[in-house]
Amino acid sequence: RDCGPNLRGPIQNILHREVQGTMGVNGCHIVAVTEIIKIGKGKIQDETGYAIFHVRYKAIVFRPIRNEVVDAIVGGVDQNGIHCTAGPLGIFISQDNIPENFEFDSISQSYVSSKMFRIQKSDVLRVKL
Repeated sequence: RDCGPNLRGPIQNILHREVQGTMGVNGCHIVAVTEIIKIGKGKIQDETGYAIFHVRYKAIVFRPIRNEVVDAIVGGVDQNGIHCTAGPLGIFISQDNIPENFEFDSISQSYVSSKMFRIQKSDVLRVKL
């Protein structure tokens, strides 16, 4: 049904659906497929009758590196620390890594400093990985 002169469209749709939002082979998160470089010759699988194509493509990836600084959104705060996300990356900042002048406030579920700075859910923090 999809084979023929317009084969590139279905392959591109399957590539976007199957690859975007997944983890790549070297620990990176594939954010978006930007370009298809080459679609190889298809091979029919004997067992299923499906065609398999080798596809080379370019993509935008997120690959956090040790000591990199990223902006993270606070997803939750508890007495053990702060839970954040930076894109697909989940980050936990332990209470031991929060500056000493911040104390946990159980009523507002936030960390409050002596200078009245507050870290709470939905705030944006700059975090060094």
